[in-house]
Amino acid sequence: MLEDQLTMFQKQQLKWLKQQVNNLKSLRYTRDAPPNLERDLFAAREELDDYVARLKEVYDVNKTGE
Repeated sequence: MLEDQLTMFQKQQLKWLKQQVNNLKSLRYTRDAPPNLERDLFAAREELDDYVARLKEVYDVNKTGE
Protein backbone atom coordinates (compact mmCIF):
# COMPACT_ATOMS: atom_id res chain seq x y z
CA MET A 1 0.00 0.00 0.00
CA LEU A 2 1.17 3.51 -0.77
CA GLU A 3 0.89 4.81 2.80
CA ASP A 4 3.45 2.23 3.97
CA GLN A 5 6.08 3.82 1.71
CA LEU A 6 5.53 7.44 2.76
CA THR A 7 7.87 9.47 4.90
CA MET A 8 6.59 10.86 8.19
CA PHE A 9 6.25 14.33 6.61
CA GLN A 10 4.23 12.95 3.70
CA LYS A 11 1.95 11.03 6.05
CA GLN A 12 1.33 14.12 8.15
CA GLN A 13 0.70 16.27 5.07
CA LEU A 14 -1.78 13.71 3.75
CA LYS A 15 -3.51 13.52 7.13
CA TRP A 16 -3.77 17.32 7.31
CA LEU A 17 -5.22 17.59 3.81
CA LYS A 18 -7.81 14.92 4.61
CA GLN A 19 -8.73 16.74 7.81
CA GLN A 20 -9.22 19.97 5.88
CA VAL A 21 -11.69 18.26 3.55
CA ASN A 22 -13.49 16.55 6.42
CA ASN A 23 -13.75 19.75 8.47
CA LEU A 24 -15.22 21.66 5.55
CA LYS A 25 -17.64 18.83 4.76
CA SER A 26 -18.86 18.83 8.34
CA LEU A 27 -19.61 22.57 8.14
CA ARG A 28 -21.53 22.20 4.91
CA TYR A 29 -25.06 22.03 6.31
CA THR A 30 -24.63 24.03 9.50
CA ARG A 31 -25.72 27.54 10.27
CA ASP A 32 -22.07 28.43 10.84
CA ALA A 33 -21.12 27.65 7.26
CA PRO A 34 -18.80 30.31 5.84
CA PRO A 35 -20.08 32.05 2.70
CA ASN A 36 -17.36 30.57 0.47
CA LEU A 37 -17.62 27.05 1.80
CA GLU A 38 -18.32 25.33 -1.52
CA ARG A 39 -15.35 27.05 -3.15
CA ASP A 40 -13.09 26.21 -0.20
CA LEU A 41 -14.26 22.60 -0.17
CA PHE A 42 -13.64 22.27 -3.90
CA ALA A 43 -10.15 23.74 -3.48
CA ALA A 44 -9.36 21.43 -0.55
CA ARG A 45 -10.49 18.37 -2.49
CA GLU A 46 -8.44 19.42 -5.52
CA GLU A 47 -5.37 19.95 -3.38
CA LEU A 48 -5.81 16.53 -1.76
CA ASP A 49 -6.35 14.84 -5.13
CA ASP A 50 -3.30 16.57 -6.62
CA TYR A 51 -1.12 15.61 -3.67
CA VAL A 52 -2.18 11.96 -3.84
CA ALA A 53 -1.63 11.89 -7.61
CA ARG A 54 1.89 13.32 -7.18
CA LEU A 55 2.69 10.77 -4.50
CA LYS A 56 1.47 7.95 -6.73
CA GLU A 57 3.60 9.27 -9.60
CA VAL A 58 6.71 9.43 -7.44
CA TYR A 59 6.27 6.00 -5.96
CA ASP A 60 5.25 4.39 -9.26
CA VAL A 61 8.39 5.82 -10.88
CA ASN A 62 10.52 4.52 -8.02
CA LYS A 63 8.82 1.11 -8.20
CA THR A 64 9.39 0.67 -11.95
CA GLY A 65 12.95 2.01 -11.70
CA GLU A 66 14.07 -0.67 -9.23
